[in-house]
Amino acid sequence: MSAPYSDEARRWLLFARADLEAGHHNVASGRFHHIACFHAQQAAEKCLKAVLVWSGIDPPRIHDLDELRDLIPDGWAVREAFPDLAALSFWAVHGRYPGEWLDISTDEAASLVETADALFAHVLEDLGSRGFERGEAL
Repeated sequence: MSAPYSDEARRWLLFARADLEAGHHNVASGRFHHIACFHAQQAAEKCLKAVLVWSGIDPPRIHDLDELRDLIPDGWAVREAFPDLAALSFWAVHGRYPGEWLDISTDEAASLVETADALFAHVLEDLGSRGFERGEAL
């Protein structure tokens, strides 16, 4: 079974996967932790927007992950599993523009990337239970 928006949801997830890989790379390099956090936020945002697309909801152009999560229809496990995504939402802007640099450790950046990884896994599981076929790239 395939939802009418399966291909578009897959595109969102492929971009999320790319952001996750970039976040992991930055953490592993021991440099540019702010960029790792930005990519973690972006991965989470794209995962949530994939769920919205799958559900037939046009994703709004916002970056607040809690607000996006709250738009997901009832019955999705990802809503309950991630009740507070503010720590990731913070990095939507703070990780990509110069300003007051935040002193973030490798462990803190890795934790945010791991949160985005867990969100990605939950979304894949939720979508799979609704007929989404993961494919090799995801």
